[in-house]
Amino acid sequence: MQTVALEQAQATLPELPRQVASGEDFTITQNGEPKAKLSAAPPLKRAQPKAGSLPGKIWLSPDFDAPLEDFKDSMIGLPFHYRDPFDRLWIAQAIAADVTIVTHDREFSKYRAASLW
Repeated sequence: MQTVALEQAQATLPELPRQVASGEDFTITQNGEPKAKLSAAPPLKRAQPKAGSLPGKIWLSPDFDAPLEDFKDSMIGLPFHYRDPFDRLWIAQAIAADVTIVTHDREFSKYRAASLW
């Protein structure tokens, strides 16, 4: 383990993480007194998700993928100037709620939804 004065550690800070990653440890001192220890962190352990580990915690309505009534009229008859389903949903929501979409995409201007950019 190397000992490094605080001033030297500050001056060489960009280099210290590389040295630590290669296996070196440092004790940082101030006025000759140890103040901090710099060493590599242990690798992160990520929990692996397990199928079936949340029984009864997640529930989907039988009609979760049915058209939303609020946007149904806006979606039906919406011309296919734009094929992206998520963008089409945004357009339908903007029409139904009478709000402006902020986008730089010029395709949005082909619909009756207000857009701004």
